[in-house]
Amino acid sequence: MTVHVSAFTEQRPQHPFTKKQWECVLWASYGKTSSETGVITGYNSRSVERRLKEAMERADVVNKTGLVAKAIREGWID
Repeated sequence: MTVHVSAFTEQRPQHPFTKKQWECVLWASYGKTSSETGVITGYNSRSVERRLKEAMERADVVNKTGLVAKAIREGWID
């Protein structure tokens, strides 16, 4: 599977995330764990978990599933 992070700059509805948070949300939407996302992005798995938690707070949701669902619903990710 090839996913291009350049999608971050494509025309999309404005999302509330930092680039690193958005990357973590994107990989979560592909079903990747924090450890797998860390390997893919080069981030520490604890950093991934922290970024996802921050993204959940920004999106006003309580868990990762809700975060991904809201991101898809709002058009922040496909």
